[in-house]
Amino acid sequence: MRRMMLSCVAACVWTAVHLAGAAGAAEPVNVEAEDGQLTGCRRVKMEAELKPESGSGYVVFDPAQGGAQTLSFVVKSPSEATRTLKFTFHTYGNVKATVQTGAGPVRQFRFGKVDRRQWRHAYADLRFEKGPNTVRVSVDAGQPDMHRLSLDSILVYPGIYDSKAARKRKVPDCIPAELADDKARLTQIKESDNALYRQGFLDVTLYNGWRGHAVDPKGVKDSTAALQKAIVDAVDARLAVFFPTGTYRVSDTLQCMKKSPRYHPEKGVWLQNGSQIPVLIGSTKARRPLIKLKDGCARFQDANRPKAVVHMWTQHSERGNSEQAVTRIDDLNEVDWGASCGFKMEFRGIDIDVGCNNPGAAGLAFYAAQGASLTDCRVNARDGVAGIWGLPSRGMGGANLEVIGGDYGIYAQRGAGSIAVGCRLIGQKKTAVQLNNFVPCVLVGFEIRKKRAPALVVGEGWSVGGALMLYDGTIEIEEPGGTLIDNKVGEIVYLRNVYATGAGKLIENKQAAQYTLAPGWTRVREYAYGGHSETTPALQWTDGRQHHDEIVALEPGPAAPPRDFVARHLWERLPSFEEADAKNVRDSDIGAKGDGKTDDTAALRKALAEYPKVFLPKGEYVISGTLTLGRKTKLFGTAEANTTLLASKSWQPAQETPLLETVDDHDAATYLGDLSFQPRNAANFANVHWRAGRHSLVNAIGGGKIRISGHGGGRWYFWYTIAKCEEPLVTITGTQEPLTFYGFNPEHCRHTPEVVVRDCRNVRTFATKVESGPDVMHIENSRNIMVLGHGGHHARKEPQSAYVVRHSSDVVLAGMGAGKRTENVTVVTEQLNGHSTALPGGEFLALYKRGEVDDSAWGRGGNEE
Repeated sequence: MRRMMLSCVAACVWTAVHLAGAAGAAEPVNVEAEDGQLTGCRRVKMEAELKPESGSGYVVFDPAQGGAQTLSFVVKSPSEATRTLKFTFHTYGNVKATVQTGAGPVRQFRFGKVDRRQWRHAYADLRFEKGPNTVRVSVDAGQPDMHRLSLDSILVYPGIYDSKAARKRKVPDCIPAELADDKARLTQIKESDNALYRQGFLDVTLYNGWRGHAVDPKGVKDSTAALQKAIVDAVDARLAVFFPTGTYRVSDTLQCMKKSPRYHPEKGVWLQNGSQIPVLIGSTKARRPLIKLKDGCARFQDANRPKAVVHMWTQHSERGNSEQAVTRIDDLNEVDWGASCGFKMEFRGIDIDVGCNNPGAAGLAFYAAQGASLTDCRVNARDGVAGIWGLPSRGMGGANLEVIGGDYGIYAQRGAGSIAVGCRLIGQKKTAVQLNNFVPCVLVGFEIRKKRAPALVVGEGWSVGGALMLYDGTIEIEEPGGTLIDNKVGEIVYLRNVYATGAGKLIENKQAAQYTLAPGWTRVREYAYGGHSETTPALQWTDGRQHHDEIVALEPGPAAPPRDFVARHLWERLPSFEEADAKNVRDSDIGAKGDGKTDDTAALRKALAEYPKVFLPKGEYVISGTLTLGRKTKLFGTAEANTTLLASKSWQPAQETPLLETVDDHDAATYLGDLSFQPRNAANFANVHWRAGRHSLVNAIGGGKIRISGHGGGRWYFWYTIAKCEEPLVTITGTQEPLTFYGFNPEHCRHTPEVVVRDCRNVRTFATKVESGPDVMHIENSRNIMVLGHGGHHARKEPQSAYVVRHSSDVVLAGMGAGKRTENVTVVTEQLNGHSTALPGGEFLALYKRGEVDDSAWGRGGNEE
């Protein structure tokens, strides 16, 4: 049965064609299956000609043209039969469409006005004659209330489409049946009482010999099939995939798919079930494990259809097609519609080599959402397409990344805001970074070295904020001349403390100067470009003055720049369960159960009191009282997806109480990472009350509310929470310790504002993404505050501001977008000396400044103690 389903999936390959024809006559285009028969659904890909939206694949109808606009195409039918055509529109307003096949009857469809842009579907059951059948689609896009209308896809189904029957079909796995139908190896590992299994890891080397397939850590034998089996078993069993030190040779993509077996008929997507999540982790005992692609691999030869060595992704359906779930992704040009549901996936401590003579290879593809992260990874992209194709987004991203070679270092498109912290991009042929996000991408602490300019290219996308933010980095071009940053599309760009050499020009914008760079090094102390839009131009606002001018502060001729930009924003080493001094709380002398039932409070308090480094293996640890971390305590789990601190049902405090707190110490080097919280009752609990100072570090935790006060500070990486509570998600009060969020994602709070910064000094956030209605952040009576990169979704009926700056100075907010639904939303309101000013600018604000920020207040970073 499974083989039959997989064959059906193979038959449902989309046939991409060009649509020709704007309003008026058009040459029809053939839609023809590869096998000459319409045995499965076929997609007519939107790539032409009415008013194409660059890079989107949509056909956009223009209301200004008025009247009906028509496009035509031909379907070659193998026989006389009824076929279903499904049309998917994306629209705000009323839609009237007509569909006709040949001289047959005209089918009409009407959709009523909706409050927000939505996908609307139309099904037409039409009679086809044998041979070519011309199909005409006419859309009335000339209505006065039409905001935008795009025709996303047309699908052709054999016979009459039965949506209810399709939703009941079993979703096939992403691998061949012979890899999925045998659970014997996983059962053997479990029954052997394997130590790594009990801690929440599945050792891939234990699959050596499975059905004759090798897992060879010496890199001699091909390990593809057995590694894929190990990954699938680990996801099924909710374990982290563990790679011991070694070299693992592969000849095809390792598909790391988050399973999503539930179909949502209204949204038209396959939804995640929240628990079967790919997490890949490498050993920390010696050098990092390496996944190496076979040289000259036949499957990786087409640079126009790039294919990943390792692909982290979330199962979904083709947008507009509820018949089949996507079961694997090979061509990275395909849109990963499941990325918005890619929660908590991780790729940590594993290197990748794309091998020689693989021009179509990308090292790692990783579009994902909240809680996902990519850390401690080096990709040798050689002559391949890219090192990293996409970054975890929604305010998430990667840290400690290095890419050598490739056409692109990081190819980040279609992401909803990402951050790359501490990255080296060396020797790319085209660009080190290629962007096309709809929420800003932020690079912090970076080094770029390549032969020719440009170093970074900003593509044309749907921006709801700044496109590119650069902070603390160096860009070195070997051959003189060219332009460092290509921003011809005119998106918002902001640079701060960036050193550049070799290029002739700093940046090429839309309708702006390019700025010649002097020989030698130039320090870009600050640069801000407001973007260019005919409808909603982004403004600059500095010390009460509104203007459209760029801010340019260049310092030519300095000595060589600091060489610690990458290190100053990174950790030296994250704690690991493999370290000899890491105490496992499941050990008999501690006795924690982690079964989601037993109260583990006493056991965990004992471990925290007696050991500086405490490891929580996979499980749910129920507590009935607050846990306290000491000044040098390091508490960490297997992964955010697999380790949870859970409040006991019997614990019902009368006022807000933290599940976990730290000592109040400005010199504390406390660490917390790789776990999540489940407080049960958002009103009664906060997840963390943080009072550890500048040397502390938090990495990859999620859920619930946080409170920072006293001497609270340090560095937080990839923090998010999605909580519908009546209190602020984040309060930062009274601290003067340097505090930095690398990736910041508060969402769905019912309280205005979601984040409060009050009576503070030295707070900054990089890459903020939101999806909610209330004000995002109020900055009150504070100094030395920085927010670089903000965007997302807002929907509010009454007037509001995303940010309110009240009685504060030395504040910088750069690359700000109110959101993709921005009615009644002002980006920033300033309240100063008794006056309140709602800054104009519509949806975008390139830069808000009041005073000057002192970057030195945050120090070098690192794990100083």
